[in-house]
Amino acid sequence: MMVTIPVLNGEALCAQVGGDEWFPDGENGPDNAAMYQRARRVCLRCEIQVQCASWAIENNERYGMWGGLSPRQRQDIRFRRGLDAGVA
Repeated sequence: MMVTIPVLNGEALCAQVGGDEWFPDGENGPDNAAMYQRARRVCLRCEIQVQCASWAIENNERYGMWGGLSPRQRQDIRFRRGLDAGVA
């Protein structure tokens, strides 16, 4: 089964805006926190934000901002849902 990554379908606002904010180096630190905040502001205005977040959670995407959620936030959701929440 072919799974379409939401940002590749052309509807995602991040694909139109571009930038490194969605994939900062590591998850901690003030620079990365600021980058994630900029990305989150774009995500929250995106018409496919919910689908994007759902895709990242269901596919255990371990890197970057997806649907306004950081890797840690997605890991926490997977844990609460009883899914494999392990991060490499």
